[in-house]
Amino acid sequence: MKIGQGEVFKILENSDVPLNRTQIADLLNEAPEYISKIIGILLKHQDIKCIELDRYQSAKLLGWDIPIRRTRFYYVNVKKGQIKKWVL
Repeated sequence: MKIGQGEVFKILENSDVPLNRTQIADLLNEAPEYISKIIGILLKHQDIKCIELDRYQSAKLLGWDIPIRRTRFYYVNVKKGQIKKWVL
């Protein structure tokens, strides 16, 4: 059974921090490409929000040794205590 918008929304709603599409896909055991389609629909209808970090910010946040690429992170709500982690 394929997952839908509700499952992706629920993952983001319950997360304390924004997640990228690979993190969401891993949590739902789905392909990142499939998750991208669902994210596109949720963004189109403004059900979720997006923040895009440059490659250096992404590397620092995700613990990459080499800054690879800019990355988009998706969220519904971020708790105030977690915002400090996202002020880079």
